[in-house]
Amino acid sequence: MTMKVSETPYEKTVLVCTKSSTDGSQTCGGKGEEIRAYLKEEIKAKNLNKRIRIVKSGCLGQCSLGPNVMIYPDKKWYSLCSMNDVDELLNTTLDQIN
Repeated sequence: MTMKVSETPYEKTVLVCTKSSTDGSQTCGGKGEEIRAYLKEEIKAKNLNKRIRIVKSGCLGQCSLGPNVMIYPDKKWYSLCSMNDVDELLNTTLDQIN
């Protein structure tokens, strides 16, 4: 089989770290999963799910600053995210493609 290369079907991809740790160290973990689920729900409610992809990410290497969210191709990195920040992220970054 030959590899197929094509353009991405999404205008933006949002990576949300959901990495958890068993040793008690700070990670994005459950808070990251809560943020990811909410983003996914809101993107679908706004009918943007064909244009914006919300995905779980493994460790992004900035655990002490988590939860971490990264948006491509914008090259935007959001650290120390809380649920209070998510609506602002939606309104200022993701809704811009409407």
